[in-house]
Amino acid sequence: MLIAVTTSVLLACSFLLALVVCLTTGLFMARVPSGADAMGLVVPFFAGIGSWLLMLPAAWLVSGRGTFLWLSTPSMPAALVLGIAVLGLGLAGTGAFLAYGDRHAYAVPAGWIAGVLAPLAAQGLLLYAAWHGDAQPQAAWTRMLALALGLVAVGGYAWGAWQLVAQAGQSARIAVKRSEEDRRAVADTDRRAALTPAQRMAEDLAATPQAPFWHVVLRLRGEDDAAARALVVQRCEAFADLDRELDQVMAGDHVEIRAAGAQFMAMSARRHPGWAVSLSRAMVRLAQDLARVEGMASPAQQMAFAPEIEHLLATTRLFPEADFGDSIALLRTTVEAKPEDPARTRALAALDAADSSPAPRQD
Repeated sequence: MLIAVTTSVLLACSFLLALVVCLTTGLFMARVPSGADAMGLVVPFFAGIGSWLLMLPAAWLVSGRGTFLWLSTPSMPAALVLGIAVLGLGLAGTGAFLAYGDRHAYAVPAGWIAGVLAPLAAQGLLLYAAWHGDAQPQAAWTRMLALALGLVAVGGYAWGAWQLVAQAGQSARIAVKRSEEDRRAVADTDRRAALTPAQRMAEDLAATPQAPFWHVVLRLRGEDDAAARALVVQRCEAFADLDRELDQVMAGDHVEIRAAGAQFMAMSARRHPGWAVSLSRAMVRLAQDLARVEGMASPAQQMAFAPEIEHLLATTRLFPEADFGDSIALLRTTVEAKPEDPARTRALAALDAADSSPAPRQD
């Protein structure tokens, strides 16, 4: 009696979990959720696993009843046979659910066989064995149902083996692909190392035809080769709305990009007096950035301000007709408010040297 009651409780819980799977998947015929809603598939996935795991102790409890005595042999007791069968059925059910999640064409029939009918049949057979197994130990229908479930279990193990083989094959293909990618990367690195800086720059610019202006002009920073810098300047000059692009860069948030914009001004053959307004705006923005930090550097951008001050002031000499007095005065006031520091001294020296006399173009 106790075995029958315990088995019934386990099977009732197993049935409820199987019911969750059926309802959430619409008997494996509902639309598979996608995007953020796909997280909801976690519930039926683990519910299906839990349903079969609950059937496992139930099968062991009734393994000694007459219904399953025919499965027992001296070398393999019925409890072991039933455990293997239930695990196989669980694999089949899991495979059917994964087929549903991957939207395979066979998902509906597989779901009905391994995810709907097999759990109900197994639960019914185990429930019968718990309450009536000893009354009719050799009932023909129990053998037929058990054999049918056995076929499904064999299919589950076949699916599991196929998954292992497929996973091994996929791992091997990934390893080969990574090895090939590494080989190509090394070969490409060696090829680029043999190029001149200008050739590398031309290749990089050709690979990013839709790159925004700030992305292109930033390539000037840290580039020591004159021919490579000339290619960057040429690409920047090709922008249709160059003046607007340059003005946005000089008024932007990033110190390094503003410095690259000033460097472009110094190198471009298209330089004209109108750019002085953008340069003045960059100096005002630099003063504002400097006022927001305690020292002479920006921790957020990992950029020292003194070199940019020197660069911007040097660029002002390329526009002798422009008046940068207000911008320079604001910058000086901001720098003078800083505590004594070598960077402050360097910036003040650059400000002291600033004048409106023309200077040669910077290459």
